[in-house]
Amino acid sequence: MSKSAVHTTGAKVFFWLAVILAGLNLFRFVFSGWALDDLLAGAGFALIAYGATRNGFGRPVDGEGQPLPVDPHARIATLAGMALVVVGLVLEAGARG
Repeated sequence: MSKSAVHTTGAKVFFWLAVILAGLNLFRFVFSGWALDDLLAGAGFALIAYGATRNGFGRPVDGEGQPLPVDPHARIATLAGMALVVVGLVLEAGARG
């Protein structure tokens, strides 16, 4: 039987913030000239939201406080998402500066 992770209010806010930022960047990508920095940042935030959700926002625990196993694919997705966001921000700063 699979146990589900318990998410705090802060974790839910983090998830929705990442989803909103992903949506905004992808919206800017589609409607503001197909800029690569917006695509990379949007995809990065989406990967961060996915990875954070799958890994229970850090150290996943069940309702009884017992640790759950960490999903290695979600951890890789989160790290790749962080890298994409940083590259997107660097490209955006380079385009403006």
